[in-house]
Amino acid sequence: MHPMRHGMLMKLMPFLCKIGFECGTTDTCKTDADCTGGLKCVIESPSYSQCTDCTPAAFATQCESMSETFLLAAEAKCGISTCKDRCPHHTDADCDKPDSCVVQQDGYYAKCVDCTNSTSFNEQCIYWSEQMRTAAEAKCKLNCTKLPPPSPPGPSPGGHNCAELQCTAPAQCVEQADHSWAQCVDCTNATTYAQQCKGWSPSIRTAAAAKCGLPCTADSGGACHAPDLPCPKPQSCVTQADGYFSQCIDCTSEQWFDSNCKYWSDQIRTAAEKACNLECPK
Repeated sequence: MHPMRHGMLMKLMPFLCKIGFECGTTDTCKTDADCTGGLKCVIESPSYSQCTDCTPAAFATQCESMSETFLLAAEAKCGISTCKDRCPHHTDADCDKPDSCVVQQDGYYAKCVDCTNSTSFNEQCIYWSEQMRTAAEAKCKLNCTKLPPPSPPGPSPGGHNCAELQCTAPAQCVEQADHSWAQCVDCTNATTYAQQCKGWSPSIRTAAAAKCGLPCTADSGGACHAPDLPCPKPQSCVTQADGYFSQCIDCTSEQWFDSNCKYWSDQIRTAAEKACNLECPK
């Protein structure tokens, strides 16, 4: 970053509040007193710390994009023992059954994956990073394909079409446009809907948004998919070169970009630098 631009940012820092767990007076902190808005200082290492929102709802959203080491420190500081779909201790005990903990080869990131259902595996795996997808295929002994397989699912709240599926109120049947898959969706609870829709296939998300009148929005800095899973403004959906993964990136704030880019995969970082015309600090 140019020295003059950096100096201007530092002067403005007390008046800025970055998105999510990075809201605070500076990029780093030493104690909770350095953080504003009730945030707590999470110290990952002597060289890195960050102000974090420890309220359960905010933490649940933010923790999905935290690095492994920072997540462990944040859980300890916030007194929260779990993060949905994450297994920072690299053991299956971190996951809800029947999920298993899949750790990518470099050990930098791990997530809970259901290896028992090939349908859900193929619906989700196309949005994972290449490293995570390779690790999941090896652990689950499943191959990730571009499209979910047409075979019937196992015992789950889904089926081929609404004629074959009975939903329990207030949930109602949502059927994707090609009529090859349907599932029960509760359109009456916007909070639950917003949490669950991110894990649905693009076709079901599109159908559910039309039926429920509830669009699905990606988490700040989280995985995204156009047009059915757009990013919260002002973030943009950036797709890595191989087309296998997209992530919400804020190209409008160099401060946000510089603070987050170090945690991204190499492919997303390269794509984001090109899309945003910004360079991640070394």
